[in-house]
Amino acid sequence: MKKILEKRIKENIDIEVPLSSPPQWVDADFSTNVAFRIVKEEKRNVQEVADELIRELKKMYEFKDVYFLKPGFINFKISDDFIIEEFLKFSKDIDEYVRRNVKREKKRVLIECVSANPTGPLHIGHGRGGVIGDGLRGVYKFLGFDVSFEYYVNDRGKQIELLGESLKARYNGGNPPENGYKGDYLIKIAEKLKKEKREIDNWGEVAVNEILSIIKEELSIFGMKFDRFFHETELYKNGTVDEILNILNEKGLIYEKDNAKWFKAKEFGDTEDRVIIKSDGTPTYFLSDIAYHYDKLRRGYDVLINTWGADHHGYVKRLEAGIQALTGKKDILKVVLYQLVRVKRKGELVSMSTREGEFIELRKVIDEVGKDVARIYLLLKRYSTPLDFDLEEAKKKSMDNPVYYIQYAHARISSILRKRKERFGDFNYEFSKEKLKDVVIEKEIEIMKKLLFLPDLLSFVLDELDPYFIVDYLLSLSSLFHNYYNYERILENEWRIAFIEKIKDVIGKLLLILGIKPLEEM
Repeated sequence: MKKILEKRIKENIDIEVPLSSPPQWVDADFSTNVAFRIVKEEKRNVQEVADELIRELKKMYEFKDVYFLKPGFINFKISDDFIIEEFLKFSKDIDEYVRRNVKREKKRVLIECVSANPTGPLHIGHGRGGVIGDGLRGVYKFLGFDVSFEYYVNDRGKQIELLGESLKARYNGGNPPENGYKGDYLIKIAEKLKKEKREIDNWGEVAVNEILSIIKEELSIFGMKFDRFFHETELYKNGTVDEILNILNEKGLIYEKDNAKWFKAKEFGDTEDRVIIKSDGTPTYFLSDIAYHYDKLRRGYDVLINTWGADHHGYVKRLEAGIQALTGKKDILKVVLYQLVRVKRKGELVSMSTREGEFIELRKVIDEVGKDVARIYLLLKRYSTPLDFDLEEAKKKSMDNPVYYIQYAHARISSILRKRKERFGDFNYEFSKEKLKDVVIEKEIEIMKKLLFLPDLLSFVLDELDPYFIVDYLLSLSSLFHNYYNYERILENEWRIAFIEKIKDVIGKLLLILGIKPLEEM
């Protein structure tokens, strides 16, 4: 709706007027600071400029009120006629309306997420990165983008050797090395291998395959389907690592120091140069990372999105530097750095150290609260904010539980529609401006505004790379519906039955975008 109104204003008064949402305490639908911009350009009084603009804007039927608020904001209240007019377009085909009003170049997108080292089962933090990435994938797919979903498997290096040694020790009835992996999951894997009586040459490879099998099962239970599991070792087998070393060498971007090979990362905005080959001749993880992202671009992707834990923040600049050095492309990588998830048990926060084996497994959380509840709960805060996951709160079946609150709105509408059909049979309500002008009440106008915000919402989610805003929107829309239901008679009213069906459609579509099944009954 924001983009529609910006376009209408430009057509009417020939000025670019960027709209934004005002603070909650301001009684308006949109606000603009365009008067400040004009004052700077023309050296005039802000009140005088605002008054001139307001006189012209008030002539537009799209607004029922336009007013000035100091120090220099113009605020808009949208007219009911315009809202009804747009709702009629929206109600004909919601998907088409949204896609038409989200103006974005259709690029090929690759989202890499979770990518947990195959050294143990997934923990709840990995789940947060997963639902963020999966939510973004859902939005891109809904809008018609070519989007792929990938998991990067670190299956080489010292950590894998240590994992193999830890598994071998468990297999032989001993304890893992001092810095090894000590979780009970290795005991279970060792017992499984003994039963199979397999001959094992490469313990690290076996450990990776066994744990990756566990991870894939957990992801499936969590409702996450990846298009590809890309193994780090592929980059060495297919020559990609050698290829990028040659490219960097030819560009004069590698030098030797302390018997190691260094990449001139500072030339591309990093804080320091980075080692790519250690003094003992082994490649660093950083070398694998830039090779992997080079491979992504070589496969034809235009936008690369990664979801990483916030503890990886130091890797972003160096990876951007590597991509720019190899391809000359900037701003092609977008990294979501999500904060820690803290699980509460008996009022205490639980440690999540993979090596010590003391962590809250994602599988256990899913088993306790359910897949869909876990997915929504992990999106209840912006990714930049730490999240406390209260297991007892998540299991509550009450309106205080945000997951229940959203699903109950969908299920409640489904129940009303079933009762309507049982009592009155099928019906086909024809929406028209003439009809709606006579029957629509203020509560319905407010809900229409919320529904018409859907294109803006999905566009904003992609701008911010955060599907949290979908959950926030769902809570707000559910609140508007529950309030409407509590005060208005719906069942016998054809218009209201048709109207709540559109509310249900939007709630259902957004839940599906987030990988969550909308409930028909509770």
